[in-house]
Amino acid sequence: MIEPNPDYGIYLHFMNDDEGIEMLSLHDRNRLSEVVEYNDEMYASMGLFLPLEDAWKAISDFVSTGQVSDKISWISVNEMPEDGNW
Repeated sequence: MIEPNPDYGIYLHFMNDDEGIEMLSLHDRNRLSEVVEYNDEMYASMGLFLPLEDAWKAISDFVSTGQVSDKISWISVNEMPEDGNW
């Protein structure tokens, strides 16, 4: 999923149900507990939003390979703090 916000950047959510993989884009681990409304009644941790340039690298890799890009950092949903949101 690609979740853009003009103020925060772009948040990426990669899911592969066949392999049981669920990864979230990671920009700032220190801001994972800071939850923001990025769309009408949709909330996510601020630390998940990437600058456009970084998000584009990951999106481009995914379109080419169908896999998680190694050009950005990722965090699994299991690593998210309890007060974080995705």
